[in-house]
Amino acid sequence: MHFPYRLLLPVFNDHTFRVILDGRQIPSLEQLYHELSVRFQFPDYFQPNLDALYDCLTDLSQLPPTYQKAALIIHHSEAFLKEETDERRKALFQVFEEAQVTDNRYDSFHFEVYLLHD
Repeated sequence: MHFPYRLLLPVFNDHTFRVILDGRQIPSLEQLYHELSVRFQFPDYFQPNLDALYDCLTDLSQLPPTYQKAALIIHHSEAFLKEETDERRKALFQVFEEAQVTDNRYDSFHFEVYLLHD
């Protein structure tokens, strides 16, 4: 299965809000929803589903205004979502891919996802 990911990490500066996850600790979408909602400070109305995740990832305006970029970095991506089916993983990666498109964003953030195979 092919997932879109970046091979090299860029140099991050102080204007990049980073969320770093260990894929070995995220075996399910439910765990991922929880981690992302806490770390990205999603609004209280966030519900654990892909539509709500897309909505929240495309509008990160709740983050401090000193940030211009947001990066989700997942180490050990080979173990990421190991309890999920291929279909559910593909659906999540589609959300990640679409949330990175500038025209889909409701904020001024540049959002990127990095999957690292450690």
